[in-house]
Amino acid sequence: MGDLVDRSGDSEPEIMRALVTHLKPATLASFYFYGPTGDCDLVSSTVKRHFQSLHKFEFESGEISSEDIRLILTQCSLLEEFKVKGSVITLQDAVESTWASNRIRRLELVIAVGERPDEDEPYYERPPPLLLTPKEEARFTLLRKLYEQIGSLVEMEELILKAIHDEEPYSDEYEDYKSRAFPAMLSLGTSGRPGISTCLQD
Repeated sequence: MGDLVDRSGDSEPEIMRALVTHLKPATLASFYFYGPTGDCDLVSSTVKRHFQSLHKFEFESGEISSEDIRLILTQCSLLEEFKVKGSVITLQDAVESTWASNRIRRLELVIAVGERPDEDEPYYERPPPLLLTPKEEARFTLLRKLYEQIGSLVEMEELILKAIHDEEPYSDEYEDYKSRAFPAMLSLGTSGRPGISTCLQD
């Protein structure tokens, strides 16, 4: 098993892709890449050739698609560490299929959780008992699937999740952190408001 590491951000993605595809299949254990991927199918090429051996995958690039992030989660059955910085996966892509590995110990993702709520008051500021809108119901259905998936990761040691709204550019700096929290993630659902924290229990 081998490692392929570029933390400088100076390597051309085409060169990294060539290295990945010239390695024997299922021989790459760790892949770290900090830089733009351009038009090169670097992620999909890496996963297709080494999905049976990849344990660690770390990217810091704003050019990785939601589909590529989903591909890693749903194909790499030995995955233990997966960190993506600067790129976003949609909530729909995150729950479309069961993740291939339940051995993930470290996970860092930015998830687009849907459109920004257009209600005058968000659900958590409305008095209980709460009547959710159809959009809110649909979102909580997807969120429940996400939390159940995370709850199945019984070896988890480090979890970093950040929420943004659809079509919103990712940034590490936000003034309003309250709206960045994942809805009902730490709520028991015993107060007349949605609560999905029990999904995090295996």
